[in-house]
Amino acid sequence: MAPRKRGLLDLLRQQQGIAARPPQPAPPAPSRSRSSAAWRPWVLRLGLGLLWVLLLIWLIWLVWPDGSGNTEPAMETGRAAQAAPPTTAQRTPVQPTPAPAAQPVYGVLAITYLGAEHERQATAVALEMRDALQLPDVQLRKHLDGDKTWFEVFVGRQSHQSALDALVKKVRGITLPSQPGKKPFASAIVKRIPETSTP
Repeated sequence: MAPRKRGLLDLLRQQQGIAARPPQPAPPAPSRSRSSAAWRPWVLRLGLGLLWVLLLIWLIWLVWPDGSGNTEPAMETGRAAQAAPPTTAQRTPVQPTPAPAAQPVYGVLAITYLGAEHERQATAVALEMRDALQLPDVQLRKHLDGDKTWFEVFVGRQSHQSALDALVKKVRGITLPSQPGKKPFASAIVKRIPETSTP
């Protein structure tokens, strides 16, 4: 019996040793680095901020008016300006159109202003003729010759002089709304529109 008791004692001791041993901690599970998790909110915020800035720039570009707000007709050297349809909300500048090179182009020379100081007056008259009176193909031409500057306001555009006979009579009898009782274009003539202005 003694050997059997000794075996049982050994067995009990082994079981007590296993139970007496403190439990081994489990190996740590691989965890995500704190530094990699910390930058994610900043990247998200930066991305959203960039998106807002781009949206704001797009909205500003969408609402911003075209051009510089200049309502004066374009001064063309060698090109005729075509009249745009009149609008009451916004006055746009006289748009340039190229003159045909193969044949001469004629128009009604309504008025000529001599001197650079008359540029605003010539521009205002051209706009009034186009917008208020709705005359066809109003063009403002600027010419330079040394120290001399002059401005010509043309109306109409035809390849033959005779096609402008009715228009020249109409222009001679016109009164501008800004100058009631006056006929500033009484000496209007049909003249060839120069292809180029003097530099």
